Amino acid sequence: MSDPRTTFEHLPTLTEVLPSGQQPAGPSVLVDQVLADLHRQIDAALPQLVQQAMAPALAQAVERLLHETRLALARTLREQVEQALARAVAHELAEPPLLAGGSAETRPTGGG
Repeated sequence: MSDPRTTFEHLPTLTEVLPSGQQPAGPSVLVDQVLADLHRQIDAALPQLVQQAMAPALAQAVERLLHETRLALARTLREQVEQALARAVAHELAEPPLLAGGSAETRPTGGG
């Protein structure tokens, strides 16, 4: 078996990897860098994740609103047609019918 000290002898030390004069980052600097990187990744991914999470709920809400709107529109339309029909029937009943010659028929007044 090989000696562990000789196995890693070819690896550079931290001071050999850093440019000359630069000191290795302390733990707090490293934590700040990791947090900043994580923050950038979250900022980039968050809008898409929120959209994916909310899409089904928004689709359901829109479908429910459309259904309720259709029901309300049908109810209102039915009421308007009923009222228009009632007005038209009342108007027809209030006017005496026209005779073939174009004059209005005189109705008996009930005495006899």
